[in-house]
Amino acid sequence: MNKIINTILFFLAFCCFYAIVNITLGWFWAIGYAENSQEINTIILNLSYSYIAGIIVYILTVMLPVIWENYRLQPILKEQVKSIGIMLANMLVGFPYEEDYLKIDISDIEKCREILSNADWNNENKLWIYPKGKNKLFQTFKSDFDEIQNEITILIQTYKSHLTTKQILYLESIKNAKFQSLLSILGKANVVIPENGMDDTIKEFLEVLKTYERLKRTFS
Repeated sequence: MNKIINTILFFLAFCCFYAIVNITLGWFWAIGYAENSQEINTIILNLSYSYIAGIIVYILTVMLPVIWENYRLQPILKEQVKSIGIMLANMLVGFPYEEDYLKIDISDIEKCREILSNADWNNENKLWIYPKGKNKLFQTFKSDFDEIQNEITILIQTYKSHLTTKQILYLESIKNAKFQSLLSILGKANVVIPENGMDDTIKEFLEVLKTYERLKRTFS
């Protein structure tokens, strides 16, 4: 919406500039003719000068401070998004994995698919940070993503005016991942997950990783 408004404002400013140079200097083509053209031109000039003066004030007091603030906050926003990526990678820590946990790369979609698909989600997460009785892989997967959802909510609430529409849509898409509803039901029912029972969850999580990569590119 702001881009549309700014486009309209600067288009009108261009029209005013055109009117000024055409009337005062005779440049370009005249638009229309009237018997009382002198009076009409005087009115148009006065309005054009006033409008352009208003645009200059708008640029100095509104646009430039916003541009500067956005520029100043970019490193902070990048770090916030990087933190979300780390949290997404940490969701895979504790799943059976033959390599160093620190080498988990969520941009490698196929490797992440392999990690999640080869795991028995009924097994306990071996990390000590999860409480006993709530440390099955599907439970820790959900609790980890709960934290990500909270992080995204805070990020949007705090920096919404400094995020683009596309960035907000990507963040909302990650936060509203459908698999959370299923994991919540499974946790309450305390069921045993059958083989391939998490295929849809894995598919949806991989889409989250792809969306995160698209989000990350908007800050490059």
